Amino acid sequence: MNTIRQKVRLLLVASILATGAMAAAQQEPNNPLVESYMKVGTALADDDLRTAQGAAAAMIEDSKVGGIPEQVSTAASSVADAKDLASARVGFQALSTAVQNMIEESTSDGESVYLMRCPMAFGGKGGTWLQLTTAVSNPYFGSKMLHCGGVVREIEGGPATDSDHSHSNH
Repeated sequence: MNTIRQKVRLLLVASILATGAMAAAQQEPNNPLVESYMKVGTALADDDLRTAQGAAAAMIEDSKVGGIPEQVSTAASSVADAKDLASARVGFQALSTAVQNMIEESTSDGESVYLMRCPMAFGGKGGTWLQLTTAVSNPYFGSKMLHCGGVVREIEGGPATDSDHSHSNH
């Protein structure tokens, strides 16, 4: 087994837990769980089921290192095992809620994240997700309505990233 890699992953997860950091980093986040969550959302916005499933599977692997709430790995499993984009998007809503709960229960001095909402998702019930920027990239409708939705609120001091600067996708 690759014990060095396992130790590095364990240290990364321990770092995440110690700082309470759980959300997204836009370019090169310093933890794989955060990077994978953002890849899931981006893939769904791009209508790319295979990439979304792969990123969700990576979240499951990272959660096995320990200490990640079960609701995160369970929700990631529903995306990884999805048969189609619609099912993956339903799973992503649960995953987003789990990640949001982790962030809000933590204290971190990382970048802020934005809680986004599309009021039309899920038959008008609405759906939420997290992003680092305010530029809407809707994972629930993808190319059909990529910019549907908006910022609900900023969650200050979200995930710690390897960058101290805000990023923008305009």
